[in-house]
This record gives sequence, structure tokens and C-alpha cells, in this order.
Amino acid sequence: MSRMTRLLVVVLSGVVLGNVVFAQENGPEKKLFGGSVEAWGTATDNRDSSPDGMEEDNIDVGIRVRGDVKLETEAVLLDLYYAPSYRWRSDPSDIQNENEWHHDVSLMGKLKVTESTELRARERFNYTDDPDITEGGVNLRRDASYIMNRASAGINSFLTETFNVDLVAQHMIKDYDDGAIADNYNEEIGSAELSARKKMSESLVGVAMLGAEMVSYEKFNGIERGYDSYFGGLGLEHKLTPTVTLNGLGGIQAAEYDDDTIDSEVSPLVRLGLKANLAESVALLVNGTYKLDNAYSYPYTSQRHTSVFANLMWAATEALGLSAFAEYRLEEYEADTVNPGLNAASGDETTVLAVLSASYKILSQTTVTASYLFEDVDSDVSMTFTRNAGTLALKQEF
Repeated sequence: MSRMTRLLVVVLSGVVLGNVVFAQENGPEKKLFGGSVEAWGTATDNRDSSPDGMEEDNIDVGIRVRGDVKLETEAVLLDLYYAPSYRWRSDPSDIQNENEWHHDVSLMGKLKVTESTELRARERFNYTDDPDITEGGVNLRRDASYIMNRASAGINSFLTETFNVDLVAQHMIKDYDDGAIADNYNEEIGSAELSARKKMSESLVGVAMLGAEMVSYEKFNGIERGYDSYFGGLGLEHKLTPTVTLNGLGGIQAAEYDDDTIDSEVSPLVRLGLKANLAESVALLVNGTYKLDNAYSYPYTSQRHTSVFANLMWAATEALGLSAFAEYRLEEYEADTVNPGLNAASGDETTVLAVLSASYKILSQTTVTASYLFEDVDSDVSMTFTRNAGTLALKQEF
């Protein structure tokens, strides 16, 4: 509870400071107090993402309450929300809780320093209350409660009418309450990226980027899994038509590992994108990435990460919205990114993910949403499984 207390002090201080800034420096202010209540249920055929033949069905039911405060003037924006939620499982496994509480708090601010320069910052805090499970005097699972905090700050400035620079720094920390679990799963990631954009013509923009990233895990059994990476690249953004924009960036990424037994490495860095308004009510977004990334599977330190995703959104009517999302992801894990004493083998993990969603406004502030998720994972380094899940939610805004 001490973490929550400190967080609430920060949030309340931010609200007070925002009001002072508005009242003293920016004249009349706009205030918006809002909120929502959302009830949802999710049914899945694979509760634990288990291999074929070991799947267990489950239904999750939950409720999420959200309160919003938004204070805005021409120069300043302060946006705060707090959303506690409760989840109940119909058929938890021996190492799962039937009931769980989650907390989600976000504070975002923007400050227009001059006509050409803007500062921004955001902090988002999550807490999952997932206590230990004891049955018949036997502890089946240690306390898996954790906090996650993500913070970012940036500055964007037009140095001339055609030249823009943007600097952003980000930090993420995940911290488990239980020390033994923390040894395996605590993580910290910090990054900074500087990008420059030069408008070369009405349809063409040149892009240059430099950045650095620090990835850190708890030292477990004497094994270090952290690394520092540095990257840079050049790219172009081309407006093919008034409604279609292409962008691409190519560069290099170098990594230095905390474990002295792992050699440093250099990898290509590629970012590709497409934005298109196919019609007045239809939008398409496609992105592709190849980079060196932090490892999702123990005991690997890093991975070569390839992903391609597409998101199609259609406002079919004023009340009905439809969307389709699909992603293909390839994670390549190499034995030479693992301490030699662990004798790990190289392997790949491929993921295919698809989500279909439909939202309908019953009333101006009442929305019902139905979605379907399909996930297929084929892994040499973790679990291979398929999973289907369907969700039905009802949301009332205030």
C-alpha cells in the first residue's frame, strides 16, 4: 500500500499544480470530468496457453470503473484517469486465483512553450493484486502481485518551417512483491531517441534517427541477462496521394551485453509503414519492423525480432464500428546470446495473431462490443499452442 500512497500523492500534486498553472498563467480553462463503467465477459478454449491435448476452458467475468479529469487551455493540457477493475475466473487452475484486482492510473501533460515548441510527459502505473495460493496447508504458488510503471518525457520543436526535431526518453520497470519471483521476472528498460525530420517537398520528408536502450533483469543464479544497445538510421516519408503515405527507415543497431562471456553484436534495423484512408470511413495502417529486441524467453538475453501487422478500421455507420487486426511475428533466439554454462540451443518462435471486433452504440453514451481473438504460437524455446477467445462488453460513459 505504500507504493499506492506515494502514487496518489504524486497524482494529486499534479492536479493541484495543473489548476494553479491554468488559473495564474493561462486564463479561462476548460474542465472535463468524466468516467465510465464497463462490464465484460471472456470465454476461451485454452486458459493457460497450453500445448495441444492439455487445454482447459475458462470464462472470465469482470467490471472496470474509470474516472477522468481533463484540464485544458490553449497552452496546457493535463489528463488524468484512474481505473480499478475486478476479475472473476470460472475455473482457475491450481496456481491461479478465482478473484483478482487490478489498478490502472495514468497522468499525461503537455505544455506549449512557444508557437513552435511543445513539451510532453506521461506516467502510467499498474498494480495487479495476485496473492499467494495455499491449499491444505501447502503453498501452491508464491505471491505473484506486481507493479509496472511506464514513464516518458519529450520535446518537439520546429527549428524552421521545414525542419523538426523530437527527443523522447522512456522508462519501464516491472517489480514483483515476492523476492523469489522477482529474481526471475523483474525487469527494467530505459531508452532515448532523437529524430529529425526535414520537409524536402510537398510530398517528401527526410528522416534521421539516433537512439540508445538499456535492458536490465535481476541477476539470477549468477547469470546476467541485461544489455545496452545503440542504434541509428536514415529514412524517407513519401505522400503518394492525399490519402496514402509510405515511410521507411534503415539503420544499424549494436549491442553490448552485461555478461562478459557473450560477444557484442551488430544487427540491421528496419522500420516500414503505410497509412491509407481507403474511403472517408475506412482507414488502413500497416507496419513492419526488424530489430534486436529484449528476450521474452529465459535464459536468452536478446532476440532478432521481425513483425508485420495490419489494422483495418471501418466506421460502417454513425453507430457501428468494425475493425480487423492481424500480426505475424518471428523471434529468433541464438545460443550465443546465452551464458555458455547454461547449454542453451538456438530456436525460433513464430506467432500469428488475429482480432476481429465490432462496436455498436445503443445510445449516445452506451456501447456494446464483441470481439474474437485467435492466437497460434509455434515455439522451439517455449510453449507451442493455439488459443481462441471471445469477449462481450457493455460500456456506459458519463
